[in-house]
Amino acid sequence: MFDFEGKKLLEWILYSKAAVGALIVLLFFALSAVWGVYEKYREAKSNTDAALAEYAEVETRVNALQAEVSELKTDRGVERVIREEFGFAEEGEGVVVIVGDPPQGEEAALPQKSFLGGVWESVRNIRFKM
Repeated sequence: MFDFEGKKLLEWILYSKAAVGALIVLLFFALSAVWGVYEKYREAKSNTDAALAEYAEVETRVNALQAEVSELKTDRGVERVIREEFGFAEEGEGVVVIVGDPPQGEEAALPQKSFLGGVWESVRNIRFKM
């Protein structure tokens, strides 16, 4: 019925140190292959996320440019751009330019000339006065 001698031989081969060592080596190669695939997956996922973010940014910019182009197709839009970019006014209109106060205190202080810079300036002034 059963071949006990064949079964013992099979058990002896499977449980031998060489068979266990071969299985461990195969397991190591399988795990390294799986790890390599996982690393490629992570890289592809990060590249996909970066590409999607860039695509969304470009899509937003395209929409903004399309809105600006459609606005420039109207006379009112062209007039607004000309007024903002070039500061033009229509005939009879005045332009008011608001200038801020000059900085005061330490920010307004002129840079100090070095000793040699002061000497050089004095020499230049003397030379041109003669």
